[in-house]
Amino acid sequence: MREWLNKFGVYVVGGALVVAVILYFVMGSSAKAPSSNDVKAFYLDEETGEESLHPVSQVPPLIGKSGKPTVVQAIKYSCDGGKTKKIAYLRKYTPEAKEALDRAYATQTNPGINARANELVRLPEKGNEWYPVQSNEGATVTTNFPNTEGGTPVIVQP
Repeated sequence: MREWLNKFGVYVVGGALVVAVILYFVMGSSAKAPSSNDVKAFYLDEETGEESLHPVSQVPPLIGKSGKPTVVQAIKYSCDGGKTKKIAYLRKYTPEAKEALDRAYATQTNPGINARANELVRLPEKGNEWYPVQSNEGATVTTNFPNTEGGTPVIVQP
């Protein structure tokens, strides 16, 4: 055995290294980073109250069951480590921003706009007004979570 290893050991080790390198590249190329279609977010139909999950690449408002743009993103929070989740606020974009962001997701290019400046938020209860996220009212909506029951609110994902 020792004689065989002395004679062929270099080839065995070299072959093992070649196989390892091939496996590394094959396995590495098949493992892909999650795309925006893999990452989900909470959404809410403002007319029906129905909650759903959609890829974050679907820019709100989306078309609801009524055929109108009524499905908006619902930002949820939890104060108990995710056991219970509540809607903190709702998010959508102006029509111009939605169009630019949809185009940017489809072509994987820069949207050419400041999306944050075109983002609108409101509290989840019906009848609340939409505010630009960068306004004083918008800042209040996105930072003052209701009903925290003494816990520290943390934004949660699906």
